[in-house]
Amino acid sequence: MIAKKQDAALTSAEDLSVTWHALSADEVLNRLDTTSVKGLTASEVEKRQQIHGLNQLREKPRATFLQLVFAQLKSFVIILLIVASVISMILGEWVDSGAILLIVILNAVLGVIQESRAEEALAALKKMAA
Repeated sequence: MIAKKQDAALTSAEDLSVTWHALSADEVLNRLDTTSVKGLTASEVEKRQQIHGLNQLREKPRATFLQLVFAQLKSFVIILLIVASVISMILGEWVDSGAILLIVILNAVLGVIQESRAEEALAALKKMAA
């Protein structure tokens, strides 16, 4: 029976195709070859970690300064303002063009500062939770 249960254990590819939320608790426990009373043994945990890795989400690398700036400038409204500024420049309206560009730059600077502070706060929370 033990060999049969180990044969029934799912591989990573099979894990992805299973709709775990649709299964009953007993079916999930059966497929994972465990019980709700005892759980997994330390050796089984170690074995599964070697196969599947730790039960952790992958962290995205922190955005660079240029990525933060680009993220601020890719909004449709900001692109529209930049186009309006260029058109104003072409028409010789230097003051209007400069004012629009100043607002766009100020918006980008404030957005980058806010985004950086949010990332730092999140990093501090993660550090406290660890």
